[in-house]
Amino acid sequence: MNGVSFMKKYTACLLAFVYIIFVLMSAGCNRLPAEEKNNNYINWTFDEATGSLTISGKGPLDYIERHLNQPWSEYKDITKVIVIEEGITKVGYCEFSTYMDVESVTLPDSLTEIGEGAFANCISLNVLEIPSGVTRIERPADETVFIGHYKVDENNQYYTTDEFGVLFNKDKTKLLHCPRTLTSYQI
Repeated sequence: MNGVSFMKKYTACLLAFVYIIFVLMSAGCNRLPAEEKNNNYINWTFDEATGSLTISGKGPLDYIERHLNQPWSEYKDITKVIVIEEGITKVGYCEFSTYMDVESVTLPDSLTEIGEGAFANCISLNVLEIPSGVTRIERPADETVFIGHYKVDENNQYYTTDEFGVLFNKDKTKLLHCPRTLTSYQI
């Protein structure tokens, strides 16, 4: 085999190898965090001027359940607004439980589950609006949940609220959580 033929074959193999590596790296370059194993695409932005944390993507937010730190946790002490966009299906266990200054949370219609204590200790959160697609709220009644008022989309088949913002199952046979704003409540 002459040197020119060997170099052509070597170059062709090297280029094919580089191309394969490039394709594999490009397929996963937008996934956060790198440790996540369920192939969900989650992205986030933080606007320091407004204190707004916006989370977008596809799949569940359950970093704490997996014992991973949220990539946006460095902003927890200055976040005023949390916007979770369409595509997110779950807010996991205690996901935003240390965000004490959050005043507003926007949840998408794609959301189906709210984990236990997801918004616990959010003492500045006056209203939590539950979208129509939520089918499961894990243990919302807790001494650390300080939500001022619940509002449930009227098309939700699993949950409802009354005029006081009390959270019930749909047929109101089970009281799930009284807002912190109530000092008394008659059943």
